Amino acid sequence: MELHKSGVKRPLLAFDLSALPPNWQGYHATLSLYVEFSDGGATAARAYEVRRPWREREATWNLALAGEPWAHPGANGLGADPDRAAEPAYTATLRIATGWARFDVTDMLAGWAADPAANPGLLLVGAGPASYRFYSSDAAETDLRPVLEISYALPATPTSSPTPTSSPTPTSSASPTWTPSATWTATATGTATPSATGTATATPSATPTWTATATGTATPSPTWTATDTHTATATTTPTATPTATPVWFRQYLPWLGR
Repeated sequence: MELHKSGVKRPLLAFDLSALPPNWQGYHATLSLYVEFSDGGATAARAYEVRRPWREREATWNLALAGEPWAHPGANGLGADPDRAAEPAYTATLRIATGWARFDVTDMLAGWAADPAANPGLLLVGAGPASYRFYSSDAAETDLRPVLEISYALPATPTSSPTPTSSPTPTSSASPTWTPSATWTATATGTATPSATGTATATPSATPTWTATATGTATPSPTWTATDTHTATATTTPTATPTATPVWFRQYLPWLGR
């Protein structure tokens, strides 16, 4: 497959992500293409995410599928129903005569993970003084075919961490109760004593004497009763802490290239 310096030949590539587990989360992606031939000089190779479905053996400069054209020839449509993204996900400057050329396509991962089945791949567009030819998925040298490497992880697994909760503990506080104590008050009672007059007739007269009787009055004395107060005691409850370990997905086949 050829990346022409004038942009009149543009490689289309698509890849199968069905081997990835469900709910994978992408971290990094690298596309590696082996340069079979170059006529020399530095050339900018721009990688665009394709937005329109296409099929190998049917895609041409004018058609995405048999009987279904691109919005603009060369997959250049950028309108309401675009052929590709308006901006490249990555631009690599190629300077090698032969060997591996690598493209960081991490920016495309979000769309691939959201709907792997609908992934239409990417388009390479060249601009510069040199043209490059890469090994395709049809190459007899299988180890030189295009390679996609994705670093991904599965959703996080919850782990436990402690959080404090409150539990009551009893403490004592004083509240008064009333008990009686005795005090003394005086009351008068009368007795008769004789007094002399000119006659021997006695008349009684009262002379008070004092005797004590007890009456009760209340005075407070404290007693102790228990009331509840709350203090915090830490107990452990589980909360989710995400953990994820990236792993690598390496895909040689099936790549599609023209």
